Amino acid sequence: MSAHTKLHSKADFDKALETQGRYVLIHAYSGSVLDKAEEFAAKYKSNCDAYAVDTSEEPKVMEYFGITQTPAALLYKDGQQVKKVEGRGSGIEDIESLLKQ
Repeated sequence: MSAHTKLHSKADFDKALETQGRYVLIHAYSGSVLDKAEEFAAKYKSNCDAYAVDTSEEPKVMEYFGITQTPAALLYKDGQQVKKVEGRGSGIEDIESLLKQ
């Protein structure tokens, strides 16, 4: 079972970003969600809602979120972007430090 909820439309994205009082983590990937991303989402499920979108199925997501490469992780709180990291292994520690607070 996936730790992420799949996003399929702009309406799904907008609804996810309406979340108040919790972090929202959006994982954008191409092909399949990385095991490490699944572990990360499961680890922080108590204070973070995790979503995933396959950019090969939903290519407009790249433009919508300003993503230039995948995998990418975008962290939001109360509808505002807090952090964005792109590429394998780059900056996920910054997101983790925010979620640990």
